[in-house]
Amino acid sequence: EIDKDVRRTFPGHRLFRTGPALLALRRVLVAYSVHNPRVGYCQSLNLLAATLLLFVDEEDAFWLLEALVAHTLPGYHTPALPACLADQGVLGVLLAERLP
Repeated sequence: EIDKDVRRTFPGHRLFRTGPALLALRRVLVAYSVHNPRVGYCQSLNLLAATLLLFVDEEDAFWLLEALVAHTLPGYHTPALPACLADQGVLGVLLAERLP
């Protein structure tokens, strides 16, 4: 799954059309999935990691990804996606209230 997502990450961005950036992205994602087996690899981690790689090196991207998943977005990148589902529920309620 990582390899599929790496290939489709930011296809229009010049940096991600070449091998070095794609290899760096793959290394960050594989390292993260080994580091956090409870989460492993979850779709959309590629977009977070790729965005980080636009600004920082691989090691910093890894640690920033770890901090985002653990502290800023807990529950968004786990197999059951509890935070994502909760936010979808809140959005549904808000839309029903504001756009009946």
